Amino acid sequence: MPDQVGFFCEQAAEKYLKAFLIACGQAATSDARHRRPGRVVHRADPAFAQLQPLVEGLSEFAVIFRYPDAWSDEDAAFRSLGQAEQVRVFMRQKLGLSVEDT
Repeated sequence: MPDQVGFFCEQAAEKYLKAFLIACGQAATSDARHRRPGRVVHRADPAFAQLQPLVEGLSEFAVIFRYPDAWSDEDAAFRSLGQAEQVRVFMRQKLGLSVEDT
């Protein structure tokens, strides 16, 4: 179960980053398609540098299911929830959307 929580948190953060790129009129480049949307977004807006550690912390969950001996624990899952929430709030502010829970 912790692996799924982390995976979905990573996916949510990635989708917010890609939404920002689309809102800026940028196509999803090969970097954005290959699990590096944080780097692409940072090039579009340097303020995103503060998100980089959060996004990188979540990226491990994007591939954790690919390795049979790799798994996560509840602490990592709870951390991923916090990281995804920080990305969500930051991105919604950047997109001019409400940051209230939806």
